[in-house]
Amino acid sequence: VSFTVAQNFLMALMRKRRDFGRFNLVDVWTSLAPDSSPNPLYWPAVKPSELIPQMAGLRIGFQLGSRNHLRRWPVENFVQLASELTRLIPEGELTWVLLGSADERALSAKFEKAGQGEGLAEPINLMGRTNMEELGQVTAGLDLLVTADTGVMHLAAAVGTPVLALFFGPAYGPETGPYGPGHIIYQAAATCAPCRESGDCRRRQCLEMPVPGLA
Repeated sequence: VSFTVAQNFLMALMRKRRDFGRFNLVDVWTSLAPDSSPNPLYWPAVKPSELIPQMAGLRIGFQLGSRNHLRRWPVENFVQLASELTRLIPEGELTWVLLGSADERALSAKFEKAGQGEGLAEPINLMGRTNMEELGQVTAGLDLLVTADTGVMHLAAAVGTPVLALFFGPAYGPETGPYGPGHIIYQAAATCAPCRESGDCRRRQCLEMPVPGLA
């Protein structure tokens, strides 16, 4: 691919100072593809999943894991957020759905144990129990997905599910945030963010943000 001067400048800027960039990578790569289509990303229509109940109230998904621990919001924060929402929404009107891989099941056990102490309703634990098609069905049936920068985040955006996307460590919201309207992106404003993917951060400053309270 032959880049223009402006495209070369943009790519160099995003390599050297990612915090200066404000372009989603979908738009960047689309602009570089000579025969790219203006059509938005989409996922084929999916049927409702039998893995989550079709009941009244809100179904909120929590993607607890991430392939890089520096991107992962602490489980305790997910529990605190769920507790805050439970105080705002009448009993029986919330269903928690835990998503993730089989390797991340320890996170769901931690959530369930801490959630019992907070009086949370028992979640629907689907960690390690879905293939890609089933995961698409499950995310399409959610009213909201709370997640770090993960593949499940992009899948939820593709099926039209609103996403609260949390960006820490090497993850940078303007670059890889959920594509499309209706999503909320939180970018931790640590002075060292975004850091390197291969870094060994001991401060964990960004993961202390935000405190999961509701105004």
